[in-house]
Amino acid sequence: MFDTIKKLRQKRLLKQQLQLTRNKKIHNLQTAKRIAMIFDVEDEHSWKIINKFATELSKRGKDMVLLGRKRQKELDFIITNTSVILFNAEDVDFWGVPKNYPVGNFLNQHFDMLIDTIENPDFFSQYVSLKTMADFKISRDKEDNEKYFDLLIRMDDIDDDIKSFLKQVLYYLNLITLENN
Repeated sequence: MFDTIKKLRQKRLLKQQLQLTRNKKIHNLQTAKRIAMIFDVEDEHSWKIINKFATELSKRGKDMVLLGRKRQKELDFIITNTSVILFNAEDVDFWGVPKNYPVGNFLNQHFDMLIDTIENPDFFSQYVSLKTMADFKISRDKEDNEKYFDLLIRMDDIDDDIKSFLKQVLYYLNLITLENN
């Protein structure tokens, strides 16, 4: 019963966020200066892939900020800093809405681009994606994501892992050409 009420409330919260207007602007790798990524901390292997991707973009002059949802209390393979924000279940309220800290700081920043690497859409990824002030939002082509993102990348079941997804993100961002660049 509580799960049903919670799901209905979450749907209503997402619907309210969808009604807010935002300035959409297409970016490519040349025009995006501040890039946000949201991800689930699954294991050390996936973290290394995400960290390598973010590090490579940082070397290209991009200001990267990563927001990760951790499911374990202790993660000895991640060293956080000002550009890596981790949170867990204690940092959200009963409905699943992130509390002020640390996610609130992330949501109050402006980004040129948001990359959602979460494999299966859920309330967290959809809510954070809607609340994040980003001009251009990218995610996997999954159920309901067309409401929340500007660029959806379709992955086949064989290659639907984080490394393949990030490779496709780079591929499509390099394809985008903008006038007045």
